[in-house]
Amino acid sequence: MTFRIFLCKREALRVVGARVFARWTNGLYYKSFVSKSSLSSVSVTYDDGAKITLPKNDKAAVILDKIPEEDQVKIDQRVIAYWPSQVRYYPAYISQFCEDGNKYLAKFDDGSERCQAIYEIRIVP
Repeated sequence: MTFRIFLCKREALRVVGARVFARWTNGLYYKSFVSKSSLSSVSVTYDDGAKITLPKNDKAAVILDKIPEEDQVKIDQRVIAYWPSQVRYYPAYISQFCEDGNKYLAKFDDGSERCQAIYEIRIVP
């Protein structure tokens, strides 16, 4: 018999081994995994081996590495988004749909813009 456990995004962040994007001290997000979880904090290990412990009450500090569903992406939605040839994701918001209708225009906090496919963004809770 196989059992499946379905967790909401917040609960999934408590699971050791969950793939996440975690904010580093420079304010940018890097791929990592949950290495430890307590009631008040989440410890992550980045793919390069660096480690950090972040507070759970900062909901934007650790973001589950899950491609959003199309109906979850809204105009003015806060996201982290990919930039080509970079290993980090940058804070941004969705400002509009791109002309082709299949991508989202991410306006990054530094003022730059880029059309993003849905698999290149993660929603900030």
